[in-house]
Amino acid sequence: VGRAAAGAGMLVLEHPLMVLAPERAIPARPPRGIEVRLLTEGDDLRVPQALAMVAFAHPGTEAGPAGPEALAEEAAKVLPDTAGFLGRRLARGLTVVAAAFVGDDPVGVGSHQPVGSVTEVAGVGVLPTFRRTGIGAAITWFLVQDARRRGVETVFLSAGDATIGRVYEGLGFRTVGRAGAAELPEA
Repeated sequence: VGRAAAGAGMLVLEHPLMVLAPERAIPARPPRGIEVRLLTEGDDLRVPQALAMVAFAHPGTEAGPAGPEALAEEAAKVLPDTAGFLGRRLARGLTVVAAAFVGDDPVGVGSHQPVGSVTEVAGVGVLPTFRRTGIGAAITWFLVQDARRRGVETVFLSAGDATIGRVYEGLGFRTVGRAGAAELPEA
């Protein structure tokens, strides 16, 4: 499929596809002053979506200047219907969202999508001003623990790149293949 997409002029990206090896699992605790908790449909769901947008607009693991101000700007752009969709998924148990907070301020987010005994961890992102502190690993570990409480046996994810994959390896994930994505190049 990747060759066909590339042949059609699309930009093809490959990401490490990783599965948690329970025998290799290593807990990650939140850094001091950080609380990780599950969000509910009663929370302001514009915030986790905006946080992910800011985090992924600045790919990688390096710290940077985008922080709470960028989050506030992005949250103002999230449409109520988008937040409502996420709220309905949370209420039905189709998506589980965890966020990391400094006081009342969100600084990281991630989710998992349980289906039977399998779940995918997705959208783990940290505001660039809070990166390189262990928050992303702590959110991922929190989601893994939530999945286990729900009876999930297989936890997988697709890392953004090999550098990000090393963070997940530190938690006990191992690469089992490649996940692909394709997009039209910018004109």
